[in-house]
Amino acid sequence: MLSSVLHLLAMAVWLGGLTALLVLLQRTDLPAAAVARFSRIAFASVAVLVGTGVYQSWRGLGSWSALTGTTYGRLLLVKLAAVVLLLTAAGLSRRWTARLVTADAETAVRERVPEPVGGPPASVAEEPAVPTAGGTSRRNLRRSVLAEVAVGVVVLVITTVLSSTLPGRAAAEAAQAPVTAGGLPAASVTTIPFEVGRARGKVQITLDPGRVGDNTVQAVVFGPDGGIVTVPELRLSLTLPAQRIGPLDAKLTDQGGYWGTDSVTLPIAGTWTMKATIRTSEIDQVSVTKSVRISA
Repeated sequence: MLSSVLHLLAMAVWLGGLTALLVLLQRTDLPAAAVARFSRIAFASVAVLVGTGVYQSWRGLGSWSALTGTTYGRLLLVKLAAVVLLLTAAGLSRRWTARLVTADAETAVRERVPEPVGGPPASVAEEPAVPTAGGTSRRNLRRSVLAEVAVGVVVLVITTVLSSTLPGRAAAEAAQAPVTAGGLPAASVTTIPFEVGRARGKVQITLDPGRVGDNTVQAVVFGPDGGIVTVPELRLSLTLPAQRIGPLDAKLTDQGGYWGTDSVTLPIAGTWTMKATIRTSEIDQVSVTKSVRISA
């Protein structure tokens, strides 16, 4: 959590500051000293981004093979390529910032030197104006900052896709999971008995694959005779008390004979508490819980 918070804050300071800097460079004659101060802040932000990014990437990958063998790893390679471009643009910005500071300092020195009585020589006064070093540096700085912002937006888009992708570590472990006779990964099947009023039965809940990441859910209600029965409503939530996560609502819908959903994301391995609420009539309902083990 600490690493994620630092990573997000550093990116916000860097990219948000770059956007503000770009606007100011376009609209005002921003002092070089202000640009230099932000350059130092941006450098610290980059250092935090690199450190936390390497740590989180390794946590998500788990192995070098996952870098090319999983969707997460391949997306991460694309993000790394974009980050390299971003750092290159940042390096150019720092170079032009240093030149701008030097040029402004030289201009300040010249302005403090008094002119001789009678003004500058005629030959000097008649020379056409030429672009100053400060003006050139300022224009080049605007271009490099614009490039940083553009590539930064691309990095954010890739990060958004990456955050919704199953981590390489989990994908690699899922590929090595035990399989059933049909060749499919073994799912987690939990049976929860219930009793409300005169109604008795059990709910059989299947989490597939029953591991960290996205899972499909199928919940079938059986009567006391073992036959499938229909109920007006069935709700399911999952909580991980050890990490204070949840309850996560599975948002089951009636699939005609059973209740289910295509996607429930379980972010962390551990012993989760599964709570099923079964409504058997307009006024009768009962909530029952059972522990289920979610592996990494």
